[in-house]
Amino acid sequence: ARASCPACLIEGRARPDKAAVNEPRFGFTVTKKLGNAVTRNRIRRRLKAAASAVASQARPDFDYVLVARRAAFDRPFSDLVADLA
Repeated sequence: ARASCPACLIEGRARPDKAAVNEPRFGFTVTKKLGNAVTRNRIRRRLKAAASAVASQARPDFDYVLVARRAAFDRPFSDLVADLA
């Protein structure tokens, strides 16, 4: 399943080994197109913080991948959390 928001593209998939882990897992992709290493790391840190804020709402048997977009760099944090929710 896919969902798009201004800050990122979210892809989710049911995990085949549902009994192994009972919490959602998140992966992050930030490409070099978005800027230098400092910019990419800031975007990744912001997305990680937003994902951990909404992790309780995510399905525990799913894996999620967040593909960052440029808007994640300077979008207000409350908007990032609302996008992921």
